[in-house]
Formats: sequence, C-alpha cells, structure tokens
Amino acid sequence: DFETTIDEEKMKKDYLPSFYREHHPKWTDEEIEEKIANLTPEDMDDAVEPSFYDENPEHIRLVVEDIFKNWRNRSNDGKYNALFTTHVGGGKASTPMAMMYFKEFQRVNKEHAKTGDLTLKVAVTFSQSTNNGDNMVATNNNLEYAMNVYNKEFGTNFKLDTVAEYTQDVTSRLNKSARDKKFLDIVIVVDQLLTGFDAPEMNTLYVDRTLKGAGLIQAYSRTNRIADIQEKPWGRIINYRWPAQNEKLMNDALAIYANKDSASLSEEERKAKNKSDGITAPEFKDLFKEVKEKVSRLSNLTSEFNELPKSERAKDEMFELLREYNAGIAKLKQYDPQETKDEDIGFDYDNPDALIEQLGMTPDQETMLTTVLTNELKQHIAKKKRVPLYQIELKLTHIKDVKVNYDYLTELVE
Repeated sequence: DFETTIDEEKMKKDYLPSFYREHHPKWTDEEIEEKIANLTPEDMDDAVEPSFYDENPEHIRLVVEDIFKNWRNRSNDGKYNALFTTHVGGGKASTPMAMMYFKEFQRVNKEHAKTGDLTLKVAVTFSQSTNNGDNMVATNNNLEYAMNVYNKEFGTNFKLDTVAEYTQDVTSRLNKSARDKKFLDIVIVVDQLLTGFDAPEMNTLYVDRTLKGAGLIQAYSRTNRIADIQEKPWGRIINYRWPAQNEKLMNDALAIYANKDSASLSEEERKAKNKSDGITAPEFKDLFKEVKEKVSRLSNLTSEFNELPKSERAKDEMFELLREYNAGIAKLKQYDPQETKDEDIGFDYDNPDALIEQLGMTPDQETMLTTVLTNELKQHIAKKKRVPLYQIELKLTHIKDVKVNYDYLTELVE
C-alpha cells in the first residue's frame, strides 16, 4: 500500500513552500514554485535530500493513527506483528525521528488504556552512540528512555551497558522465540533488522523513508516468510511517503531483482505484470469478484446452502471450492476498510455481516456453509476413503466469530 498522510494539494500549498523557504532562504517565491512544480527523484529520496516529512509532528501523528485504525486487518486480528522503519535526509541522524514515533505510540497507548481501546506493545532499537559527536548524549538518553519503558513492560533490567542483550531480547519478542511468550506488536528501527532477520510471524513492514534497489528487496523480504499460507497469504508493505515515487521504486526493484523479464517494460506494464505474476497482491475488487463467483457455485451445489450435493463428483467439486473460498476469505479479511466514491471496499471487523451479504449470503447461510455442511462433507469423505476424520484437512476461516450451540445448529438444519 502506498499512502500519504498529507494530500498533494496541502503538501504543495502549505508544507513545501515553508520547507524550501527554511532550507533555501535566498530563493524567491518564483524559484520555490518552480522547484515544487518540478520535483526530481532526488528531492524525494531521504538518502539524498531532507524532506518535509522529516520530524514532522503532524505526519507522525497521522501515521500512528493509521496504524491503530487498521491494525486488526493488517495483523490478521492480532495474529502477526510488524516492523517499522524510518529515516531522515540531508545526512541528519534518524534516531530522533524513530524516538518521535516511539513516544507517539506511547501517548496513544496511554489514551487508549483509559478508554479500553486497542493498545500495542512497541519497542525501538538502534545502536548506542560512541562517536563523541553532537548527538551522542541525546541518542544515548533516548535509547536509555526506550529501554526503561521496555523494562517496565517486560520485567527486564537492561541498561546502556547491555544494549546488545537488549537488542537480542527485542528480536526474540518480534520473532516470537521469547521463552516467557510475551511478544511485541511493533519494533521501530532505522536500519537494524532490515536484512537477514527472520520472523515467520511478522507480516507487515511500515515504511516512512525511501527504499530502493537491493535494499528495498531485502527489507520487503522480511515479511514474506510463510508460517501458515492460510492465515498469512502474503506480506504487507505500508509506505507513508511520496506514494507515486515509492511505488515506481518498488516496481523498478522488482523488475531488476525478482522479475527480470519486465526490465524493459513501461511503468504501467511492470505494475500489471507484477500483479498478474502474483508478485504483488490483487486489488480488493478483483479478489472479491473471484470469491463471490465461488460463493455462487457453492450455493448452486448445496441448494442455497441447505444440503450436500447428491453426486460424488459434485461433492468433490464442493470440497475444492471450499478450499478456494477459504483461501479467498482469509485474504479479503486483510484489506483495510475504505470508502470510495463508488462503493465501500475492504473488510470491517466491526461490521462483518456486510462482507457476507455482499458475497451473496445471509449470516445464517455463511454459518451453515462453514460449520454444518463442511463437517458433513468431511465426515462423508472420511467414511468413503476409510480414514480418520482428522486426516481430512479443510480448515475454514470464519468471516465473523459466532457462538454456536446445539439448538442453533438444529434450527439451521431444520
């Protein structure tokens, strides 16, 4: 996903003029307007130039707000965790930006704790400064503050003389190898953990910086270890800066490192090929259309979700359709709910019935399909193949959680 916290009009009218006046006080208004109208890739690369996004409190607030708002979808309802990377341009230290994010997460957590809303366990890790530079004291004070927050959260006792041990403990809570089973939701980094780090149950990388080339591929790959193809069908990248430019950088990197056949294609052709080859995820509307077609076929096979098909061939078809339906539902639930000018898209955990009905079922029919009929089909296949029921693998992802008791099931099948 390529997003921006500040829309283009506001960026060009409010932020960029003041940004360039501050950094180039001798420029005229005409020169500033010319610059804004002709931004180069280097202007949008925080490895080269500073950006109005850097240490911008409003941007940071809106990014954290977006993460909390869409956490359930992106984490598969809390099953998976995330890495967050940020970087500032112009050769400045990036650790202050990382700490601004960390403190904003703490602020929101404190507010949410009072109201009973979602809180997230967040840590930040970066190297201790020993260079005697201007930022050394501030960097180490920030690191000590972050460690103290961490110690309080997890009952540890890390100090500035045990930074390596602190980082090791943080990674164990991100890759879920910590012995006490107390894990982190998000770890904020500048460059650490973006290469070589393995966390099969991390599915999202939040990016507030410019990544490109091999560095982009390495960082994006942190999310792609598949622990469970049903629950984690893909990794998720959420990019918060220069959306059009960073999408181009992604497609360029994929063309070189992941899909060399597309190196000579145009930008739009690369984008389309990455989708058709399954390198990037489909649009919600395209996946929704596929799943809805499977629901229609399942409805026809089961007399509108009332009974198993009569023939063995139809039962076999139903079994395969259920697997495909299930894989599709698991993916649909990970799309953020959004309102477009034409329709609402994505999955809303607070209104799961909406997706059920859009797919062409009632909530009762969905429950009937994923419980009663699925179990009857598994029992039939187990009996036919003379194998124990547990050997028939057909795990269904429910669109919503329902409390099912005997009377309710009886009511459904009568």
